[in-house]
Amino acid sequence: MFFKSFSHQLVRCVLPVRKHPLMPPQLAWLFATRPVFLYPELLPHVSLDPALHSTRSVSMFTAGEDCLIVLGLRNLGETLQPKEMLCHYLLRAKKVSQLRDHILEKCKPTHANNVIKVEPGSTNSILK
Repeated sequence: MFFKSFSHQLVRCVLPVRKHPLMPPQLAWLFATRPVFLYPELLPHVSLDPALHSTRSVSMFTAGEDCLIVLGLRNLGETLQPKEMLCHYLLRAKKVSQLRDHILEKCKPTHANNVIKVEPGSTNSILK
């Protein structure tokens, strides 16, 4: 709330403040009519406001993806294109350049021991 002064009178103005982001009508109808939204406490708590979501500039790899990289290096390391096959079959959401950069980063001496670094000889074929 704030007050405006018009020639000795104070007029109270209420500014609209939304607690939640404005939802498009189609999305609101979808939330209201689908049975999956019957128990909202079971749904993940994620804001629908795009202003709150920052654009990801850095590719993040989870611990599970690191284990998939090691598995792929063990099984696909002797093929002609191990990086491309690993991205095609095991890590569909990652690009070959992201995978290569991640492996190079994890193998640096400054990183603590991790599953990619500890696996002996697994990164030699993929880094060529």
